[in-house]
Amino acid sequence: MDTLEMRAMPDTGVMENRSQFMAFVSDSESEELIKGLVQQLLIPHASIQRGDISVAIRQLEEVRSPPLLIVDLSDSKMPLQDINALADVCEPGVKVIAIGEQNDVGLFRDLMRAGVSDYLVKPLNSSLLQTAVVSSEEGMDTRIGSKIARLSVFMGVHGGVGASTLAANIAYHFSSEFKRRTSLLDLDLQTGVSSLLLDSDPVSGLLEALDDPRRTDSLVVERLASKVDEKLFVFGSETPLERPISSGFRGMEAFLQEVRQQCHFVVADLPRHLLSPAAQMVRSASTIVLVTDLTLAGLRDTARYVQALGALQCPGEVLVVANKAPDSRSARFKESEIREQLGRDIDFTVSLDTKAFQDAELRGEPLIAGSHAASRQIKAIAERVSGRGDPRRTRGSILKRLIGR
Repeated sequence: MDTLEMRAMPDTGVMENRSQFMAFVSDSESEELIKGLVQQLLIPHASIQRGDISVAIRQLEEVRSPPLLIVDLSDSKMPLQDINALADVCEPGVKVIAIGEQNDVGLFRDLMRAGVSDYLVKPLNSSLLQTAVVSSEEGMDTRIGSKIARLSVFMGVHGGVGASTLAANIAYHFSSEFKRRTSLLDLDLQTGVSSLLLDSDPVSGLLEALDDPRRTDSLVVERLASKVDEKLFVFGSETPLERPISSGFRGMEAFLQEVRQQCHFVVADLPRHLLSPAAQMVRSASTIVLVTDLTLAGLRDTARYVQALGALQCPGEVLVVANKAPDSRSARFKESEIREQLGRDIDFTVSLDTKAFQDAELRGEPLIAGSHAASRQIKAIAERVSGRGDPRRTRGSILKRLIGR
């Protein structure tokens, strides 16, 4: 595969291991024209490869998306479907110029509605190509898929129910199994455990970014996140215990906006006492997961938090997860009693499985990577939280789901 790597400009402000421009073209004439344009415009960190949009999709599943991308639709039998598949693997905010052989006004309009910045018909014209590239770089607000990261908020209704463990495991699943760029945000800024769970060291500066919107910029992930692997990043903090912490979160909106533009998924681990200060974040979440245990206090507090989320007018789906659940023989409450306490059903249960936790610890891997009952149950939650799961699959008796694990 012929690849052109250019370093015509200094590395200032360029993200690590990320091409700033990529092109996938299926013919030599277009390839040479794009190479000439890259040299003329001094585009740094550019990669030009031989291949159509299917090659682009396969490669961008494994590497970071560039801010600007050219893809070739010449051999595509279903261009819109391929563009949607490309949008699924690209990071939010990527601008795409499509090229192809169909001179079709209908196709052009469909591609524009899908978020493509421009569509150029082969043979390419140097002047039109340059105009398309420059217009994209100058900030025309067209982005493939027109999406930002899906945000999920995990909150334990009282201490020790395992909300942080579930959040970390599900973030790991999004990155390792779905191969999607994922950020885990631990908002327990003094005693959060997300970094410990994923064997990473927190980077200083998160508290300042959340307090002051001026501390957030386009390199927020590179500056403030601990990199677990190529697709998983943890925002954590070990703020000194004696230091007072403002809970105003004045910088939260700007911070989340930047992170969500650079990821496919954001998983937030929210301490329950910060529900009110972080209300705007919770309102913007696609899914809010309340984690409880099957105790009287747990059920009481779950009902109160469900009510509070309703009062905050949160439009996202609210899921209730009973973690560390005993088997049916030692269950303290009947299903009817649980429903009466909550005013609703529990959506998922995760078994109290000591062996699964011990095995995961010995392997040095998150629990979700295993094959125990608890691992399978957490994977089912991950599917639902990701937006891919079918809600109908989770219906049925809580006790039946425990017995059938």
